[in-house]
Amino acid sequence: MQSTVTHASGTLTGSWKELSRDMSGELSGSVTPSGFKVAIKGSELNANMDIIVKENKQIIEIQFINSSLIGLTLVAYQG
Repeated sequence: MQSTVTHASGTLTGSWKELSRDMSGELSGSVTPSGFKVAIKGSELNANMDIIVKENKQIIEIQFINSSLIGLTLVAYQG
C-alpha cells in the first residue's frame, strides 16, 4: 500500500495505491481529537477508516463498503 496525503486546516486529501492487486483511488478525511477519520474511494474498493492514537498504541479500524470484506481492527503498540 502506498499513499500520498496532504493536510491543510484539519482536512486530509490524497491518493492511494494497493500494489499487489493494482487498485487505486482517492482519500479524504479530517483530523480528530483522537487521530484521523478517513474515507477511501476507488473503482474496486470503498471503505471508512479511523486511526486512533491513545497512550502507547495506535488503533486502525477499517469498515469496508459494499464488499465481501466486513472490516478489521489493527492495534500497534509503541514501545
